[in-house]
Amino acid sequence: MQREAGNVVHARARSKVEIVDSWSFFRAKSAKQSLAEAAVDSLTVQREIAHLTPEESASLDRQWVKRRV
Repeated sequence: MQREAGNVVHARARSKVEIVDSWSFFRAKSAKQSLAEAAVDSLTVQREIAHLTPEESASLDRQWVKRRV
């Protein structure tokens, strides 16, 4: 009986750890997505307000493509 109780406690603890791990993974993924979107927004605004040479425009395009992937 005591061993069964220990197994139940262990299973509950493991379940809680898995839940926390899943939530942490979700939050990290959401933060990375938000940062990527902010970078794309920043590059878009820079391109719209700047008087760019063709070379500068191409450079921004390359940066934009990197962050969209």
